[in-house]
Amino acid sequence: MHRQMMRTIAGGLIAALILAGCGKDRLTTGPMGSSSTVDLVRRGPGGTTRFMARNVLYRLDPTCSMFLTDMNADVVLKDPSMPFVPANKSDFSMQIHHAVVDKDAGSLTALMNNYVFNDADSPLRKLKIEFKGTKIVMGGEMKQLGLWNGFQMEGTLDPTPDGLIRMTPTMIKAKGVRVDGLLNLFGIEMAKLMKTKEEKGVIMHGNEILMDPARMYPPPTLLGRITLVGIRNNRLHIEFDDGKAKPWPTDMYIKDAHACLLMWGGDVLINAALNLNAKMQIVDSTPATPMIFALDKYREQLEAGFVVPTRDGGMLAYVPDITNYDEDLGRFSPPTFPIPGIKNAQPDAGLAGTDAAPRN
Repeated sequence: MHRQMMRTIAGGLIAALILAGCGKDRLTTGPMGSSSTVDLVRRGPGGTTRFMARNVLYRLDPTCSMFLTDMNADVVLKDPSMPFVPANKSDFSMQIHHAVVDKDAGSLTALMNNYVFNDADSPLRKLKIEFKGTKIVMGGEMKQLGLWNGFQMEGTLDPTPDGLIRMTPTMIKAKGVRVDGLLNLFGIEMAKLMKTKEEKGVIMHGNEILMDPARMYPPPTLLGRITLVGIRNNRLHIEFDDGKAKPWPTDMYIKDAHACLLMWGGDVLINAALNLNAKMQIVDSTPATPMIFALDKYREQLEAGFVVPTRDGGMLAYVPDITNYDEDLGRFSPPTFPIPGIKNAQPDAGLAGTDAAPRN
């Protein structure tokens, strides 16, 4: 009986060694040089995700957008132990290192009415913003002594040393009558006539208006240092630069894409798929024009587009534009086999005889 027990123990040890050897080979020789399964599961947060855009019309909501000629930012998570989830806009902010941004007057008007001055006790309402040469013109109604009175203000824009936007009024009208001269004559500052909420990003400082984009926009919060601001080609032109921008990745899938967006590095959760050390490039399905993208609608864009998993574990997606928030983009429908442009495309054997089979 003792001999039988020793044989059983020895057999178990040999089997364990064989299984351990097989397991080791399986885990350390992942596909295409990828990390082993155990490493991927056990490792901690995957670092910072870079959010980069080129020639993208970024829609904040149905009424407000901004054109990103170039943006280079890092995603800053409130909880760094969690992955970056683009849909959860209140869970992260964008630390902008470099960006060239343009906004039209309609989007800026919507931003002011819908976000900055949308409280019941706001001192301004019914705002309308226009551009006049190199100046910005803002009109609407101002509340004074419980009454709403029409006003119009014209001014110039420049960046402050700490990276905010400063508007310096050059003309102020109340009820159609110019009053800036009277204010100067009696030494009355606009800050005493109009009280704003600093948490909404508009600060009255003497006769100047300071605007902080980090507080003016809906989530995600946009953080960054503005180095240039003005009116160009009838648009508000803003440039961010903190000197910390990194070059675009050299291993992006379509290097010369005219319009694209990257989510590069870190752990990114898209729908139910967790992308570890993410490499995600989203390109416009109409490459000759800018991409129109919305975080609120990125799932719909991916569904209506064509997603290609890459051999290094990344993702390349071709998506349609979000031209209408209420539009049903539908679902991508591939052509019948053989698929044009795909070399040696053959249907699965199980599809033979079906509509998916090659036709003679």
